[in-house]
Amino acid sequence: MSSIHSPHAELGVIHTGAGACRRRTCCSRDDASVWQAFIGSEAVRDGTLTRGQLRWRYTAVHPGVYLPNGAERSLSANTVAAWLWTGRGGIVAGRAAAALHGALWVDDHTPVELIAPHTRPRPGIVIHEDRISPGDICHIGELPVTTPARTALDIARWLPRDAAVR
Repeated sequence: MSSIHSPHAELGVIHTGAGACRRRTCCSRDDASVWQAFIGSEAVRDGTLTRGQLRWRYTAVHPGVYLPNGAERSLSANTVAAWLWTGRGGIVAGRAAAALHGALWVDDHTPVELIAPHTRPRPGIVIHEDRISPGDICHIGELPVTTPARTALDIARWLPRDAAVR
């Protein structure tokens, strides 16, 4: 996804900044909490943003991955940002996957766990270099996510027992 989308992307609305939406049926809110992370170089290349707009209106949360200044750093925003940082090659796993499957006990400040080739450590991201079969992957939107059964297995393996059975 090379453009910046709001949760109302199914309406075909591409946002280029807070309040940029002109459709009454979409979100005309000025707060940044509705925005998803995006890859800055793609937005500049596609003409969605200029380099100046990217520099002044957005904050890099990972190398090359941006959120609008003041955007809420929810677990879902952090998960999308971490996935983009892997070059769209990681698979969301662990607690982040549990939250995407509907678990309400996962805190917004939980590190995002991904199954991906190991890279340099990043704050807020835990990379696991596990093997995973295609049958253990489902998609939630564009995000590849471990299935609920694989997510439970990963949580049991990666977390201390008391945290895993909560």
